[in-house]
Amino acid sequence: MSVYEKFRETGADCSCFGLEESDGDCGYFCTPRGFRPLFATGVDGICFGFIRGFGEMVFSLSPMNLPGDYVHPVARSFGDFLRLLLTCGADAAEQAHGWNKEEFEAFLQEQDEPEPERAAAMEAVARGLGIEPMERPFEYIKELQAEFDYSRIKFKKREYPADAGEAEEGGAPWEVRFPSESGRSTRPGREAPVSARFSWGGYDWLVPAVYVSARGLIVDLCRAVPAEQEREFLEKWAFREGGELSQAGRELAEAENPLVFDFDTELTVNGNVLRSRSGFGFCFAPSECGAEWSGGRDAKRWVEHYCLDEHLAWAMCRRCFPWAARRAPGRLERVTLRLRQSPVAVTGEEFEVTGAGDEAVLTHPVTGERHVLRVVEYEKQSIPEKFFGGEDAWEYPTHCTAMSFVLEPPLPRGELSLRDCGEGDRPRRRAQPAAGRFEFTPVATAAASMGIIGGADGPVAFCVSGNGWQAQTACSALSFEPRPFVRWRAVFYRRWLDDIEVELNISGGGI
Repeated sequence: MSVYEKFRETGADCSCFGLEESDGDCGYFCTPRGFRPLFATGVDGICFGFIRGFGEMVFSLSPMNLPGDYVHPVARSFGDFLRLLLTCGADAAEQAHGWNKEEFEAFLQEQDEPEPERAAAMEAVARGLGIEPMERPFEYIKELQAEFDYSRIKFKKREYPADAGEAEEGGAPWEVRFPSESGRSTRPGREAPVSARFSWGGYDWLVPAVYVSARGLIVDLCRAVPAEQEREFLEKWAFREGGELSQAGRELAEAENPLVFDFDTELTVNGNVLRSRSGFGFCFAPSECGAEWSGGRDAKRWVEHYCLDEHLAWAMCRRCFPWAARRAPGRLERVTLRLRQSPVAVTGEEFEVTGAGDEAVLTHPVTGERHVLRVVEYEKQSIPEKFFGGEDAWEYPTHCTAMSFVLEPPLPRGELSLRDCGEGDRPRRRAQPAAGRFEFTPVATAAASMGIIGGADGPVAFCVSGNGWQAQTACSALSFEPRPFVRWRAVFYRRWLDDIEVELNISGGGI
């Protein structure tokens, strides 16, 4: 009997390692053929499982990774996988492929010691299966991945924009396909060189080509960033990532990254306005930046295909525009691309209020204008647990603090939000009933923080306005117990660039 079969026979589970049983729904665009998911981390679609034809070798599947970097072997057998969980945990095992030894060890040092109940559960699993912690987990993972032949992993034939242009080793042709919602195969689009160059936001931009297909038009955009500028950013933030950064710190780091620039796109073809339905992006960093990471195989292939300067850093993206009518136009008479900067978050000061009538003065960090925030209502609230899905395997925090306020002078809609400076509590898995009551296992380290509106990076408050810019509302992060006070942080949003329109002269306008 294999270790995995024994594991199943004993009825053990991996909740003590921060993992949950996979529900078998793993039909991601990057799922290999024959992949059998076993456990999920509960965040970003990351899961661990077997691949048919590889025995009990355990693989990690990470859909949010860069193209070409989605699947990695982490253990030669299920027994070794459990040994890794005992030693370093699931997060470290999944991310080790992108770390050096110092980064790996630093991550482990930052982790808290498991609570007694969790440690006892881990020990029980190990004792029941006769396994021990692994002595050199980093070296084990690196050796396995260095000797593994990744070309043996076969992927399903799928349509997803991130796969457009992805080449298998051996020189597959450059093909760009319009994504299909039905999953049916579509023909490669016809590449039409454009070479439209323009400056916007202090950077040089290039639209090297578009791809004409029966379903729509695909546009590639490239933004050049001086290598020195990106190198300075990397040096500044190199040792201040992950858990060492607060929410405000993460926001500041993202705002200062020259490779990050969010914008919306709109395409006008023969007078008809087309809006982007899907797309993706990634970055390329040259060796001059002093970073080992260059952006991955696809990023380098873009640089080579479009003959981009390899001494510059590049932010590259692809946007897909479906045709306005069911059929494509006969000819592309005039094509215009419009770019609009997305609002950029600028962190303001932190403040505390305790009830209705309290005031706080907020200074806009860019304009210097002072705004008086006056609290109208301030109360602790509890959200019924049924709104989180009812009776499942998880218990969710339900307590929060809600505040309504007015701002004088007011700001236009969408230019201010209030965030809870705290992280809030994470969901925790329910244990099996014991002695007529439910007990709770420790919080899974991979579970996302929760808020009324927010995501895995932490809870945020929201801001809405009524007529005449009245009653705006903010809500704190959720917690299992009411919090005695909440510290708030003002976040302002602004655009400083005018929209820009670029004429795309497409070679051979016929479809």
